[in-house]
Amino acid sequence: MSEYLNVNEDIIYDIKDVFDGICSFNQAVIEINDNLSLLPYPRVAKKLSDIQINEFSKLFNDAKKEYDLIIVDIDKLSYS
Repeated sequence: MSEYLNVNEDIIYDIKDVFDGICSFNQAVIEINDNLSLLPYPRVAKKLSDIQINEFSKLFNDAKKEYDLIIVDIDKLSYS
């Protein structure tokens, strides 16, 4: 998505950095325009393995406070 929106060069943090506590949710989000924001996926292969449900739940709850509509594209969500 970041490539399609031509914001690859704007990526400093990604979703993995948010999960690891390296940055906040707001620091990782890239504002595309007034109506569209993007939380990028890691560009480095294998940087993000299965997403833990507790990590995702916290991230989703943070996002709900900021946005009216959230679109999620996830490969694997792990309950362990």
